[in-house]
Amino acid sequence: MRKFFCLILFLCLSLFISGCASSSVKNTSLTTSKIQTVSMEDAMIAWQNKEVLFVDVRTNNEIQEGHIPRAILIPLSELEKRSNEIPKDKRVYLICRSGSRSAQANLLLQQLGFTQTYSVDSGMNKWNLAIEK
Repeated sequence: MRKFFCLILFLCLSLFISGCASSSVKNTSLTTSKIQTVSMEDAMIAWQNKEVLFVDVRTNNEIQEGHIPRAILIPLSELEKRSNEIPKDKRVYLICRSGSRSAQANLLLQQLGFTQTYSVDSGMNKWNLAIEK
């Protein structure tokens, strides 16, 4: 009986360990991606100098409150299917209200092959330059 119990315990541990190993393999693309950020100060300077493309990933309701002039407006929920609207050969600054969704957008675009995407720290909460409605 003791041998049987040890065998069952060994099989359960083996399944658990193999399950953990396979899940880490599935998430490899997430773990190798790194959220690239840019400070609000640097983002505003780059916008003033027209050095980068801004992509606003807030919802349509949030965007109606005001958005950065010249920014492409693509809600995070639509970003994957509309990623073809974003050039891969330009530096892109992603912005949302606080920086959380832009960080998610950054990881998503990296997985789609973008290499020059940056999440703007603090988001629109700290933007104090021009806004369009």
